[in-house]
Amino acid sequence: MQYGMTPRLVWHILERDLRAELTRRYGQEDASAIMKNAQIRFREIVGGIEDPRQGRRYFWSLLQAGLLASVYIAARAQDPDVAPTPEECAGLFADVCARSSACLKIAAKLRDDFSIQGQRDIQRSALLTQMRCADYGWRYIYTTGSDRDYMVTYRSCGILRLYHELGVPELMRAACRMPDVWAELAGIKLERTMCLADGDPCCDFSLTLEDAPVPEKSDEGTEDAEDNT
Repeated sequence: MQYGMTPRLVWHILERDLRAELTRRYGQEDASAIMKNAQIRFREIVGGIEDPRQGRRYFWSLLQAGLLASVYIAARAQDPDVAPTPEECAGLFADVCARSSACLKIAAKLRDDFSIQGQRDIQRSALLTQMRCADYGWRYIYTTGSDRDYMVTYRSCGILRLYHELGVPELMRAACRMPDVWAELAGIKLERTMCLADGDPCCDFSLTLEDAPVPEKSDEGTEDAEDNT
């Protein structure tokens, strides 16, 4: 895949807050070195994967996972003794998303999934994954619910494959927190009892729309994000 507009946009949306959070944790000098190396690694990761062609949501999930891996690998190269653990990477990602107004705008659109049309789209996409699934795609089953809940059961995960290929399978502990972070930002309750990364046969997502409003934005974001959900 070329390092084109969408990968650049993902980097642009998250880079500033990632740099700020790394600076807070490790100091400006180390943070700058980590982010410089991370951008190189991110370009390399993007060049080695393909768009799963399952919609922007899954494409963005794969790119976000690649960005997280690039920061993790760059931090380990900078200083293995102080590099963040996978659990700390999960917290880092959660903090960055909560501070980004662009991420909050993306999260707000997740509530549209509970509409009649939204669930029809999910059902159609799920059926398509049973017929074809790209190398870095997700294969999943949709279970009908109501206008406030539904289930998605994932049989394969593009991020799990990517992290095994990058030699960082332990980072799945951070990647598996991503859906929880997005759900919390959107005011959606997410529950699951199984996880592919733990060796289970699937990830069973049960999603329920809550009344809680999406959090207010906390800083400036990018308007372009609205066109990429």
